[in-house]
Amino acid sequence: MRKQPSRGACVAGLVLALVAGSRAARAGEADAPAPSGEVEAPDGEVDVPAPSAEVEAPGAPGEVYAPVPSAQVYAPAKPEQPQTTWYGWQTLLADGAAAGLVGLAILSPDGNGANVLGTASFVTYLVGGPIIHWAHGHGAKGWGSLGLRVGLPLAGTLAGFLVGKAVYYAWSLVIPLVFIPMPWWQILLGYLAMHLTAGLILGVVFQLAHLVEGLSFPKPDADGAIAEGWVEKRGRSTCFCRVEVRSASDVLVATASVVYKVSSRTIPVPR
Repeated sequence: MRKQPSRGACVAGLVLALVAGSRAARAGEADAPAPSGEVEAPDGEVDVPAPSAEVEAPGAPGEVYAPVPSAQVYAPAKPEQPQTTWYGWQTLLADGAAAGLVGLAILSPDGNGANVLGTASFVTYLVGGPIIHWAHGHGAKGWGSLGLRVGLPLAGTLAGFLVGKAVYYAWSLVIPLVFIPMPWWQILLGYLAMHLTAGLILGVVFQLAHLVEGLSFPKPDADGAIAEGWVEKRGRSTCFCRVEVRSASDVLVATASVVYKVSSRTIPVPR
């Protein structure tokens, strides 16, 4: 009759088998080659393993740090801006020349010279800046400068006209209609009467001083010269006069001063 093994022998054999299996597994892990950084994928491509979350810091045992994966950011290339030079001093110089010509025109004793200097000042102011912009290849800036030089004075004149009219009608009509306790038609009647009276006084005073009888328009002589005389001062018995002779181009050629004795009786003039 065959003898059956005991339970203790079976447990001891199972423990020995587990220990031997664990030693064999550790020996196999030690002999296996270290994994490389690249693992071949099933399709033949190479997969790069992701870095671990924590890596031991070099030179500092026991400390770990989380590596930051490197990344390259490609920004779109900016277009190169063309290099420009500031030439504003040239436009300032042109405007300064225009202002200087105005001063010379004011100080000029000659009427024709003043007209020439004034015209040159206006032309320099009007087209000096635009020509400088056009010479530097900035056509749009040139036309814009020309528009500003023409439009700003006109806009300023129009704005001044409108503001002046608004202020005038405000104090002459709006304020009386709002604050004076009178009927509106009486205020309008007074407004019209004020204008009629002021216009009549100004017309009588100034028109009588300019429109008088006995006007004459003498013609110049063969050389184009013409003489003009007027009374500078007059007393009760003495009169101081001045005479000027000008050429056809309005250039002063000669001057003279004359003193007259005023008398109530007729003095015969020798011939």
